[in-house]
Amino acid sequence: LNAANSSFFCIWCWCSKENIGELNYDYNHWEIERTYDECSTRCKRGASTAHRRGSKDKPLLNIDFKKVIPDTLHLFLRTSELLIYNLGEWAIDAKKTSEFTELAAAAGVIYRFDEDRDGKIKMSEVDGKEGEKLLRNFNLDKLQQGYKDVKVKDIKFLWKT
Repeated sequence: LNAANSSFFCIWCWCSKENIGELNYDYNHWEIERTYDECSTRCKRGASTAHRRGSKDKPLLNIDFKKVIPDTLHLFLRTSELLIYNLGEWAIDAKKTSEFTELAAAAGVIYRFDEDRDGKIKMSEVDGKEGEKLLRNFNLDKLQQGYKDVKVKDIKFLWKT
């Protein structure tokens, strides 16, 4: 499965990054959509992201996805990765990437924002130890100074929980 910040990130359904924040969706009737057979078929090398829908490799075991419960470590890693990514996106939008980089360094993590050939800004990926350092030591209040942005308040709430 792809990373938590990928286009298709959910271990149970086919929702995409574009569906995040979709308030019209009826979450009371949410179904587990992924199946072993479909993931095995979709993971073909060279296929488009839209075709693969997050299936990078064939599942190791043929287990009904309705019986899959992620362990707390991996659930924490996927959630923290997404929070860090969302905060990085906010820093790009708010033009605060240099402040973000400095605060990450103060937290003991080297974090970079680089521009690719198409002019799109790419962010560093963090591993588990770096993510934990950021979650524990990153000064969100200092980054947020001067902003009353709801997204940062939501991230801060989730970050500190």
